[in-house]
Amino acid sequence: MRHGVALLLGVLFLPMLGLAGVGPAQAQTEALQVDGTIQAVDCQGQTVDLSAPNGTNTIDAGDMTVVLINSMSVPFCSLADYVGAPVTAWLMPAGDQFVATQIDVTGSAVAQPAPAPSEVDSPVAIVGTVLGTVVVSGLIYLLVHGPDGVYYRYPYWGDYYRYYYHPEYRPYAGNYPASAPVVLAAPAITGTVLGVVVVDRLQYLLTRDAGGHLYRYPYYGPYHQFYYRVTSRPLAGSYQTAPVRQGDPRWGIPSHATSPSHPAPAVRGQTQRQPVAVPQRPAPQGSYNTTVTRPAPQRQNTPTQRPAPQR
Repeated sequence: MRHGVALLLGVLFLPMLGLAGVGPAQAQTEALQVDGTIQAVDCQGQTVDLSAPNGTNTIDAGDMTVVLINSMSVPFCSLADYVGAPVTAWLMPAGDQFVATQIDVTGSAVAQPAPAPSEVDSPVAIVGTVLGTVVVSGLIYLLVHGPDGVYYRYPYWGDYYRYYYHPEYRPYAGNYPASAPVVLAAPAITGTVLGVVVVDRLQYLLTRDAGGHLYRYPYYGPYHQFYYRVTSRPLAGSYQTAPVRQGDPRWGIPSHATSPSHPAPAVRGQTQRQPVAVPQRPAPQGSYNTTVTRPAPQRQNTPTQRPAPQR
């Protein structure tokens, strides 16, 4: 009888004791959900900074942390490309700190504003195949065959030489069109871009500055990659008189064209002679005229008649 009562009590109270033990264990293993926006990612330290309404939290990641972007598992360092994107992180206690078990990117990164255009500090990069060097009007150029099938000339003198120099460039002896455009440094565009115009079968960007003046910027060959904008549209009309802005004054120009700003050096060894003062004799006392005028000698031009000899 006693054995049966003990068995009955055990059956009744054992489930209750088990449930009492499950409560603390479940509280310790429950994941903590954190929502925020990625502010910074440290690939080396395996940490990510999340901006939340209550402040910025630094979350540690481990080897077992799962990172999901569009439901696809990616490496932890991929989060660096999603700065500004909203995420949800699940944290688990590990000792005296929390470690992320899963980080889920729930949106796209915020598009960063494009940087303001700055002044050009280098020439246009060479686009195409360098055929060699050619000499035109005493200046050396690099002849380049562009991917569009057009020949272009890049200056190979002054500061351009130091920028484009390669020891393998050799003189080019082949044929090329004499009208090959020259590619100089591309200046920064000032004013409002109105569109694209074609002059002499070459494309230009037409701009208008604050004063209402029209200018053209080269939009052909390598300039197209440099100035390209999706909003540039073709314009109809003739703009032959609009001046072209091409080149940057900070880059070298031909040496023989710098004579006004680079005067010829002075010749050494030549000195200007100073006039020597001739001492004058003191005038005699009692005389008011210090200059003695001597009469010039006169020659008689009339011939002298001699008497003829008498017989």
